[in-house]
Amino acid sequence: MSVNNLFCGTIEEVKRLFGILGYVEKTKGGTSGSRVEFVSTDGLSSYVMKQMLSFIREHRLIEKNVNNKSRKRRR
Repeated sequence: MSVNNLFCGTIEEVKRLFGILGYVEKTKGGTSGSRVEFVSTDGLSSYVMKQMLSFIREHRLIEKNVNNKSRKRRR
């Protein structure tokens, strides 16, 4: 599954999320620019990942996390 402008978080947050789900980062070589691909090491089906991403988007979980972080910084 390719990730390009999928999350409003940092690439490190995206790597961490996919790492928790059993994915590893795979670069496309020197000509890929900033594109990154995550490949499943444990056989998690792409439809399951799509369902999870849909859930995350529908419930605005990334935005909520970002807002919580910014509130904590202001304290």
